[in-house]
Amino acid sequence: MTFDRFMRHTANAGLMRFVSLIAQFVASLSAGAQQENVLSVMKRIQRAYWKGKFRVEAFGGLIIGPWGHATAVKLPASNVEIAYRQESIRPSIAWFDSQLRVTGAPLNMARVKLFVMGENRWRNESEWPLARTKYTEFYLHSGGGTNTLFGDGTLSTESGYDAGANDSFTYDPRDPVPSAGGAVLGDRSGIARQNAVEARSDVLVYNTQVLTEPIEVTGPVRTILFVATDAPTTDFTAKLADVFPDGTAYNLSDGIWRQAYSQSPSEIVVRVEIVLWPTSNVFFGGIGSGWKSPAAISRATIAISTPGNSRPPQPRFMWHTKNCSARCSIRHK
Repeated sequence: MTFDRFMRHTANAGLMRFVSLIAQFVASLSAGAQQENVLSVMKRIQRAYWKGKFRVEAFGGLIIGPWGHATAVKLPASNVEIAYRQESIRPSIAWFDSQLRVTGAPLNMARVKLFVMGENRWRNESEWPLARTKYTEFYLHSGGGTNTLFGDGTLSTESGYDAGANDSFTYDPRDPVPSAGGAVLGDRSGIARQNAVEARSDVLVYNTQVLTEPIEVTGPVRTILFVATDAPTTDFTAKLADVFPDGTAYNLSDGIWRQAYSQSPSEIVVRVEIVLWPTSNVFFGGIGSGWKSPAAISRATIAISTPGNSRPPQPRFMWHTKNCSARCSIRHK
């Protein structure tokens, strides 16, 4: 997707020049576009404040919670439903009291208040992203049969080229991969089971080995793919999920990239980088726990892609468009 003139006009990032008062920022781990916008504005205002460009009095802090886009969320392995309205405001009450002089009590608030999923607890931090983050690369491997969650796709820190093991699938815009939870609006947003989606043959799934100890993933996430398709325009999505010992997978983060070609795409391999929204989650491990972490690569989901997005050039009017299937492959580098 591109950040074109329309998006620049509507994005909140352009409003930062009008900020002259102390500001507090609230973002969500399950509302990708909203979270990205909030964090982008926050970073720009922080930089402007530190450089003395604006009249921002101080940085009022950042709160990153687990809720969806204006909707409640029920976390996996928990019977407690987190109400968006109450929980997104609750951490800010003391801050508002201090700013409005409701009480004379000193404000003792961390610069960043972060909800860590998996552990399902709030944690105080000094900055975002975390300075102590150790960025780690994982590589996709397979024997050429990663389709569905029953395939042979693996995800590991070992690099290497799997000769002749390219993974492929056919995307049919008349039967697109549906979204389950994620960064959509309304009651369908947030965390949801992914097993039905991952059981489709047009979804490629790569799993880590069973984890032997807990691993925390907190911060930005991205997926780099080398792709080929026989359609002039093709969307690729990537999703990070957490697989529980009983095999149930829950989404954590996802992203999408539209690849367009100016000429016939046949046999052209292109590097694409899909930015997934940041997350914070502890993948629990332990011998015999059966916990795994998958990265699922599929075609575009209904919620965030246009209809007929793999098609030859057509006139501008929608009633003149024509859907066509796309044969896509992931090349192992």
